[in-house]
Amino acid sequence: MSSRHLRSVALGAVATLSGLLFAASPRADAGSEAPAQGRVDVRVGRVVRATLRDMVVAYGMVEPEPATAARAAASARMAAPVAGVLTLARCAEGERVQKGDELFRLDTRAADVAITKAQAAADFARMALARQQRLLRVEGTSEKAVQEAQQQLDLATSELAAARAQRALLSISAPLSGVVTRVNVKPGEAVDLTTVLAEVIDLDRLVVTANVPSAELPAIAVGQPVEITTGERPTRDGRRPADAPIEGVGTVSFIGAQIDPRTDTAPVRIAIAPNARLRPGQFVNVRIITEERRDRLAVPVDSLVKTAAGTVVAVVDGEVARQIPVTVGLRDRGLAEVDGPGVREGMTVVTTGAYGLPEETTVRVLADGGAPEASATEAPAAAEAPGLTLLQTIPLPDVSGDFDQMAVDLEGQRLFVAAQDNHSLEVVDLRSGARIRSVPGFDEPKWVVHRPDSGRVFVSTAGDGKVVALDAASFAVVSSFSFPEKANALRFDGESGHLLVGVGRTTGAIASIDTRAGTVGPTIALGSPPKQFALDGSRLYVNEPKEDRVAVVDRARGTTIATWSALPATGNDPLALDRANQRLLVGGGSDQAGVVAVLDTASGAVVASLEVGADPDGLHYDPARHLIYVSCGGGTIDVVEQRGADVYQRVARVPTARGASTSLFVPEMDRLFLAVPAGEGHPAAIRVYQPRP
Repeated sequence: MSSRHLRSVALGAVATLSGLLFAASPRADAGSEAPAQGRVDVRVGRVVRATLRDMVVAYGMVEPEPATAARAAASARMAAPVAGVLTLARCAEGERVQKGDELFRLDTRAADVAITKAQAAADFARMALARQQRLLRVEGTSEKAVQEAQQQLDLATSELAAARAQRALLSISAPLSGVVTRVNVKPGEAVDLTTVLAEVIDLDRLVVTANVPSAELPAIAVGQPVEITTGERPTRDGRRPADAPIEGVGTVSFIGAQIDPRTDTAPVRIAIAPNARLRPGQFVNVRIITEERRDRLAVPVDSLVKTAAGTVVAVVDGEVARQIPVTVGLRDRGLAEVDGPGVREGMTVVTTGAYGLPEETTVRVLADGGAPEASATEAPAAAEAPGLTLLQTIPLPDVSGDFDQMAVDLEGQRLFVAAQDNHSLEVVDLRSGARIRSVPGFDEPKWVVHRPDSGRVFVSTAGDGKVVALDAASFAVVSSFSFPEKANALRFDGESGHLLVGVGRTTGAIASIDTRAGTVGPTIALGSPPKQFALDGSRLYVNEPKEDRVAVVDRARGTTIATWSALPATGNDPLALDRANQRLLVGGGSDQAGVVAVLDTASGAVVASLEVGADPDGLHYDPARHLIYVSCGGGTIDVVEQRGADVYQRVARVPTARGASTSLFVPEMDRLFLAVPAGEGHPAAIRVYQPRP
């Protein structure tokens, strides 16, 4: 996830399907000034004044500050300088110590005896020298004898110093002030020069080292402020949510000069303020603030709609919503900076339902609970239970067999459907509600990704292990990329421009395609063939159904850093990520019954599970409504309400058709598309649903 793309516009053009949104209104009275028109149920937000920031977002690890030319490192591992037996340990994990405090002592008995002998020898040599000096004064000895006595004293003094130095080595002191984070030994144990006794860290000198994509580096400078998000559990009672930043906890202190060619990233170090309460080893999300704009007009991002003429918002005045053009600036935490004629603070703008509204229409504003807002002339209606409304069925004649995944072209209003068993890519025009193209010749097409920036459609195929890039206008093959085995799930990483590919039928890997250079990039090996996976910054959550587990992949390291059990979701295939609550939704089960397991992405623990229809295959999280849509091959779509990070309840079960398991939820359109295979009495089709409030 990258900061730069927080401000990129990813909203589609106005859909002519909007007519399906309207319910017929009563016929106008004969004396009315305007003809009757439909009334659309919408939710609204406000134009507010806010501070918005542009930022670079990356993941990193908290660690002690490393050594520099001007300063020692903020951590130290204590080792015994000599071999011996530990007799004293004066520290415990979590204890704060000062530099120079004695923390450990080895057995000193032999050293003490050596010091006693050396001291006695030195005393004797000193007395012998004094005697020779007295005798020399009365000519009772020679100058040579005095010199020899002096040499004996020097030797004895040197041996005493050596014995004392050896004794001093048996006392090990703290090399810096800090907190003891680990103690590895206890009295009575034998230690040698390789034994690490303990580790001390100065928790007031911590840093975060994050790997930042090279494309983001020009915007970063030393001294820029940084927000850091920790893994605190989300709550709904006003306490800090999981994604809330801790204000003012860091500044950029170092920017690496060398790019890692494997990941196209460079290290950026952030110095953390002493009061941040972070701990070494924490995996955190950093937001480097590259620009800040204060006191700017802003609207909810959901209210922005991109039309052929530009971006507009629908302003509500009474019962009428009218579109006005706006220029969009920075986007930050659900708000977008806007400027335009007539935009004023406090205006009401349409959020949910904005997509597809005519330039001017009558609306009914729904309250937060889903009911219309009460007015002086209309009593509030009861809130409708969440569910799905079937808007349209688009037939796909002559298409046989099962479907796999779909993708949408927001601006062109097209739906791309991988007809797996039909070996074709079906192209549907959502404006006319009809198929406009069937592209044949694919060997078991699986996933589809549309990239409007490059005008390409990418299709993965399982039969021959390829990813094919098509021109989105002519559907001519532009390029093709081959892999050793089945090519399956696709995810596009907007930061790097890489298309990630799940590869494998007998073995497993996540491959990558650099779509800008047109080359195959690094591959990350997995322990098992992958199914669906989710991209979360530099992390990937990958379903490995043969092992009933989720692999957690660190893309920066190029390796799996953890595996989590997906049970009770056996054979886990679909998944969805709830970033706000740090929850991973994993679907599995059988053709008899399905399960969705909810995993905590901070720990990997299964915190909840819920029964759904048989053979779940499509799993989508709707953050605006806190709903989950699960399309199941058994012939249902389950609608599950999230009532807390770990509390879920099914609120609707929509009957569909047996085998209709593949679905696509498009938040920008507020639509759920369901691919229905041909069956008795009906051809293959795409069903278009709208979530109800």
